[in-house]
Amino acid sequence: MDKLHKETEEVLEIMHVNVDKVKDRGEKLEVLDERAQCLMEAGKTFQKAAKVVAHQEKNKNRKWKLIVGGTVFLVVLIVIIIIIIAFSMPSPGSSSMSSPGSSLQLSPSMSPERKQ
Repeated sequence: MDKLHKETEEVLEIMHVNVDKVKDRGEKLEVLDERAQCLMEAGKTFQKAAKVVAHQEKNKNRKWKLIVGGTVFLVVLIVIIIIIIAFSMPSPGSSSMSSPGSSLQLSPSMSPERKQ
């Protein structure tokens, strides 16, 4: 009977240790659950901040694309205007002050004053 009582006490002691371990495990699980909740909230906050930053960067990229596009457009427009002006100006070899009929010269054989 003494042996049985001793074994019973050992089993009870082991059960108390197991119960304490289960309590510790439950507390640790609660701490982990709280940490997981905090991480989930931090993740949601990070996602919102990342979306805001992505939107801001998209706007910056759009702004620079518009600036570069506008600059290229202006340069092309200026080049076209310069080309139009260059072709519309008279060349330095031709005189713009000559009379309208002076550009047509008749050869002496074709002259109306020639008598035969």
